[in-house]
Amino acid sequence: MAERKLPPTGYWVFSCNPKKWPVDRFFEQQRDFDTWDVSRHAKHEFAPGQLALLRVGVDGRSNADRLGRPKMAPGVYAVCEVQSRWRPRPPDDDPLGHAHPPGWPMVDVQYLRKFVANPLPIATIEAKLPNASRHLRRGLETSTFPIPQFDFFEVLRLLNVDRDSLPGSSPIEPSTLAELVAIESKFKDSTPAVREQISKRIERGRVGELVKRANNYRCQICEQLNLDPVCFRKTDGNPYVEAHHVWFVSKLLPGSLSASNIISVCPNHHRQIHYGGVAEPVVTDKHFQFQWADKQIGIKRVTQAMLDSTSK
Repeated sequence: MAERKLPPTGYWVFSCNPKKWPVDRFFEQQRDFDTWDVSRHAKHEFAPGQLALLRVGVDGRSNADRLGRPKMAPGVYAVCEVQSRWRPRPPDDDPLGHAHPPGWPMVDVQYLRKFVANPLPIATIEAKLPNASRHLRRGLETSTFPIPQFDFFEVLRLLNVDRDSLPGSSPIEPSTLAELVAIESKFKDSTPAVREQISKRIERGRVGELVKRANNYRCQICEQLNLDPVCFRKTDGNPYVEAHHVWFVSKLLPGSLSASNIISVCPNHHRQIHYGGVAEPVVTDKHFQFQWADKQIGIKRVTQAMLDSTSK
C-alpha cells in the first residue's frame, strides 16, 4: 500500500544517492555550510530554522567512480538546519558536480552534527523504528521529503543527540526592537523546536538581561503575591532572576520574541509557569493579567523607553 503523502512538517529528509552526488568527497572538505537541491514541488515549503536528516542510500558506484574510497553504507550521516528560502541554482555553482541542472531550486543549509565515521544504519532504523515513515526507512526517489516530527526526534535519540542541543547554528544576539522584528520574520515558518531554542537564546542574552535589569532583578510574580522577590544573590551582589517569554514562542505570533513579551521571574515561578498549568494571561498594552490560583495579578510590561534607560 502506498504511503499517504505527508503535509509539510518542518522536518525533512535530504536524500542522497552517492552515484549522483559524491557526498563522501564533500565530507572530506569538512565544510559546515553548503546548499542542497530540494524537490521542485515542495520548494515553497522550505524556510530558515527547519531541520533535516541527511540520508545516504545504496552506494552503487564502481571502485573507479569512488576513486578508491570505500562504499558508503546506507544510513543517516548528518543533522542539518535550513538557512534560507529557496532560490535557483546558479551555473557552475558546485565543483563536485551536482545531479541537477542550473535553475533547480536549492536552499542554504548548515550541518549541525555529522556522523561520517559512525552513521546510523538504515537497518537499525528498520529494526528499532518499525512504525516510522516508510520513506525514512526505505528511501524515496526525490531529493527531499518531509517526515513526522516524532520520527525526526526518534532518529536523534538513536544518534544519541540531545534534542535541546539543536539547533546550534544562527548566532542570535538582538539588542533592538528592529533586530527582534527581523528575527521573527526570518523564523516565522521554522519548527517549534527551533523557535523554542531562539526564545531561550533571547531570554539568556542581552535582551533578557536588559529586561531583568529594568525590573531591578526582582521576580515580578513574587512582588504581586507579596512574597520576597529575591530568591538569592549571586556572587556579584545582584539578585538571581530569570527571563520568561509570556506568549508561547512556539506560536511565533508577531511580537512574541520582543522584550515587551518578557517578564522577570524567580526559578520557582518560572517552572510553575511552564509545568504547573498556568494559563496564558490576558494581554493589554501595559500589563499581563495572570490568573494565579484564586487571585488575579497584573504584571507590568517593559517598554522600549525602559530598556533604553537601562542600557545607558
